[in-house]
Amino acid sequence: MSLWIRKDGQDGPKIATVDEWFQLSPPKEGLRQWVDGRSAKELAKAFLAGGSPAVPPEIRALLSSHPELGPVDLREAFPEHKIQLDEFRGETRNADLAAIGKARIGRVAVTIEAKADEAFGDTIGKTLAGASPKSNIPRRVAALAAAMLGHAGPEINALRYQLLHATAASLIFAVEEGAAAAVFIVLEFQGASCKRENLERNSSDLELFLRALAANAPKPAKGILSGPFLVPGGGRVPSGLPLFVGKVVRKVV
Repeated sequence: MSLWIRKDGQDGPKIATVDEWFQLSPPKEGLRQWVDGRSAKELAKAFLAGGSPAVPPEIRALLSSHPELGPVDLREAFPEHKIQLDEFRGETRNADLAAIGKARIGRVAVTIEAKADEAFGDTIGKTLAGASPKSNIPRRVAALAAAMLGHAGPEINALRYQLLHATAASLIFAVEEGAAAAVFIVLEFQGASCKRENLERNSSDLELFLRALAANAPKPAKGILSGPFLVPGGGRVPSGLPLFVGKVVRKVV
């Protein structure tokens, strides 16, 4: 079936071109991030490559790679989708793209983090060290870590904070949409501007985070979903809802 891309929310206007994507759902830093070869614009180009909305083949293959999930037919997608993580004041999680699809298990919620070679934000340790005395960040980190990992302490300081709140948001989004499973995808755009050491760092950071989700998690393979991960839950993060995590690479010129 065809894919509909809309401005955030199911009743938002449709997006059919790269220009409309930027006009209706621009990245947080606007034109500064809207650059060929970098993740924000390449995400739009990937989903509109044929002149109309369509799921990139790399994503389709990934969503067919796990026997417990099976092929997922994405129906609707929302760029820059805001997901409330908790009741603390502060910014929401902005998923680069959130989507809803159908699979044999039922409704499936997908969030996509688009990357070139930029990092998954700061580590949790650096995030906590840089928080102001009045910030809610320490309480948010502790709550998300307990919900996702079952514990919070110095042992999680090397993990990337973005991976923690992005996977938590994927599960929250799944609950909001009445989905039977959540999928978090890293869509990596590799081009001439990417540095190999940065790409290797990101791969290592993702592997480290998956081992924190499950100590016996196998090394992630590109193009293959890992999971399902079942997290303790807490706050807005559900327990018992399967989470799948995967990474795909798309070459850009």
